[in-house]
Amino acid sequence: MKRKIKKSQFAFLKDELTHFEKQGELSTEQVKTILESYEINQRISFIRILLVVGAALIGTGVLSFIAGNWSYLSKWTKFMILFVGMIGFYLAGWKTEVSYPKTSRSLYYIGVSIFGAGIFLIGQMFNLSAESYFAFLAWAVGILPLALYLSDKWIALLSIFLLGVYADGLASPYISDPLILVFLIPLLFWLNERRFDKSRLLFAATTLLSLFFVLMVFTHFGIDERLVPFFMLALGIAMTFLSIDRYKGILEWIGALVHGVSGLLLTIPEYWSLWIKEEDFPYMGILFAIVYMGFVIYLLNRGSLPAILLICSLIFRYYADLSYDFLPKSLFFVIGGLILIVFGYWFEKRRKGGRLA
Repeated sequence: MKRKIKKSQFAFLKDELTHFEKQGELSTEQVKTILESYEINQRISFIRILLVVGAALIGTGVLSFIAGNWSYLSKWTKFMILFVGMIGFYLAGWKTEVSYPKTSRSLYYIGVSIFGAGIFLIGQMFNLSAESYFAFLAWAVGILPLALYLSDKWIALLSIFLLGVYADGLASPYISDPLILVFLIPLLFWLNERRFDKSRLLFAATTLLSLFFVLMVFTHFGIDERLVPFFMLALGIAMTFLSIDRYKGILEWIGALVHGVSGLLLTIPEYWSLWIKEEDFPYMGILFAIVYMGFVIYLLNRGSLPAILLICSLIFRYYADLSYDFLPKSLFFVIGGLILIVFGYWFEKRRKGGRLA
């Protein structure tokens, strides 16, 4: 698989290799071989936008026609329209892959939309009793092979989103076994490394899916919600220090989001009711806030960019808690705005100074 780089990077690389070729350090054949191992990463073009929008409109139109005439069509007529439509658009996409690659993708996207809608419509048509969450799972799994065949990260991203909808069903009584996602999520991480050229977008989406799945598992098994922030705090801190060079920035930001939200929740005294007596609630929340602030300052000294936002959030949380009932509302908002502006100025100054990651 060719390595994708920006157009400016390819131009720089070509200039450098040409220079070494003129110096006699590289042969013409070596320069050609190296350049052929790279591919310019194409940005989303106006043509692609038109084709994707057109695909969405066609898919919507086809489904609207079927829905509008639903009561007049026999079951097998409905089934054949959906089946033939999906296969037809897939075949059309396959036939135009070489000659019109952008148009080909739009045809595939129409097929994907018909496939997904067909799952729901066929379930309704044959009065299948399966809960709708399983339809999202079937749609996600069904389009994943196409995403692999095309190496299309947008179809893969749709699959991850649909798995997220399925994971949301873990909070309902209809899904009794969440183990399917225990296998699918690691598979998505592996496929991103092997087939999607280590896409940062897909890595971030799969990581968010993993976190959402963990939260839904807590709900599914009826675990006390007061335990969730403690677990997520530890998980977020672990992500912050996880050393994966290509995804370090993504893990740092998502980890900061996770332990930041969890940390703010744990400043609320009621979350400590499992561990201490009721009269000690307020002191425990304040003690935790002091310890957590120290940890965030440590991250800031390490050059962590999200740490500034966490400090700002923590200070603003206590400002709002202590001031809202005592200050005139106009003064409350003015002072709050000034605090945010000061932090924004500090944030920009530190970033320009190059001292933060």
